[in-house]
Amino acid sequence: MVHGEADTGVPSVQSRTDVTAALERGDRAQCVDIPVADHFDVIDPAHPAWQAVVRRLPALLRTAGE
Repeated sequence: MVHGEADTGVPSVQSRTDVTAALERGDRAQCVDIPVADHFDVIDPAHPAWQAVVRRLPALLRTAGE
């Protein structure tokens, strides 16, 4: 999960809770908090927060479907 800490719609604790639950089930999961990003910045290619997503794509694509 990539979560903007400036997100006023969804608290970052929700992402951390979801990641914790996934890890407890044995899934691979990680939460990355982006301090200067809001809810939509992490999906906006023009925002620097998008790079946090892009950097993780190769590893996610390698494990897709597992």
